[in-house]
Amino acid sequence: PAAEQARKANPQLTGGPLLTAAVEANVGLSIDNLLRRSEVLRSMIAHGQLRVVGAIYDLSSGKVRWLAH
Repeated sequence: PAAEQARKANPQLTGGPLLTAAVEANVGLSIDNLLRRSEVLRSMIAHGQLRVVGAIYDLSSGKVRWLAH
């Protein structure tokens, strides 16, 4: 689903840039799925007790890139 979402949102992309867009879409879909399935997490977020933030860890550099969601 993430790859298809990335293709639809970015029809001009191919190769590495499309892969990057698909990885970012996967993070977003994972967060959405997590929140959709967990009443506890939704409640904690609503009460200011939790914040869910997406990120991508680059294995080669060891750096984390935080994503706005």
